[in-house]
Amino acid sequence: MSILRLKTILFVSGSLLFYMAAGLVLFSIFCPIPVETVSLSARPWTPARLSGKGEPLPPLSAFSAVWDTPLQSPVFDVIPPPPEEKKVEMPPVNAKFLATIAEGGGLTVMLKLPSGSTKILKSGDTFENLPGTVRILEVRPKSVLVTVEGYEDTTITLELGK
Repeated sequence: MSILRLKTILFVSGSLLFYMAAGLVLFSIFCPIPVETVSLSARPWTPARLSGKGEPLPPLSAFSAVWDTPLQSPVFDVIPPPPEEKKVEMPPVNAKFLATIAEGGGLTVMLKLPSGSTKILKSGDTFENLPGTVRILEVRPKSVLVTVEGYEDTTITLELGK
């Protein structure tokens, strides 16, 4: 498309829009649209007329609960935070790790118990600690993994010489 043709199309469309706008303005000035006005007779306002079938409205004191409500309070009940779980600390194991013994293909451990006696125990054995019973979970060459029964997911490692 050539520049001349494009200018011609833009000129014609612009002129057409201008003449249409001018015609609309002249039409609205010289040919006003007639508007009908309907007047309604003014009636006094009565509550009985709004209630429907002539039923009386409730007394004003029935609405006191509405205007006594604080408007800045939350619309919904606030969910209380969950109670904090009190994590019970596992009591210390009062046994002293003395040595490990290789016996029958497995390891056993020699412990000095809180009662003062010395015992040789293997994995799965229990002994009495001052605040509970201790179970041996695993015997390693230089450490023992134990847990106090009644305390979940808590293990202690006893190391040699400590």
